[in-house]
Formats: sequence, structure tokens, C-alpha cells
Amino acid sequence: PQSRVSFMKMTWDKGAVSSGDVNRHEGEEFILLLKGILEVHVDDEHFVLKEGDSLHYHASNPHRIENIGEGPCEAWVVTVPSFKI
Repeated sequence: PQSRVSFMKMTWDKGAVSSGDVNRHEGEEFILLLKGILEVHVDDEHFVLKEGDSLHYHASNPHRIENIGEGPCEAWVVTVPSFKI
């Protein structure tokens, strides 16, 4: 059966930025940071996530994810509905 939820373990290299200037798509996203430091921009706000931090936002809002740490970042990213990269 087709799932309505995507669970993705994502890795961002040092300095990596999510594709494009900003992303926007249907649904919601949840990020749980496992390793490193991520800066997440949602609309005009920005959030710095460290290991163990999480963030939830509506993906229809413009958003961008950037690894601002000194090494790679790893996170679980959950999207509803299912989102393919």
C-alpha cells in the first residue's frame, strides 16, 4: 500500500544547503537532529538545531536547511504526506 508518511535519514555535508534557494511543498515536516548543527529557515524565522533538537513546520511555508557546523549532519526527516527527494 502507498504510505502517506515518509521517514528519511538524511545527511548534509559541511556547508551543504537544501536544494534551491527555498523549498515549498504540500504537507508538514518534522526534523530530529542526530548529529551536527543545522540552521533551518522557515518564512522569516530561523532556528539553530543541535544534537537532540527537533522542529516541526508546515512545508507550504518557504523553508531552507543549511549545515552550519564543522562536520556532517545527520537527521531523521519525517514528511506528511509522503515526499520524494
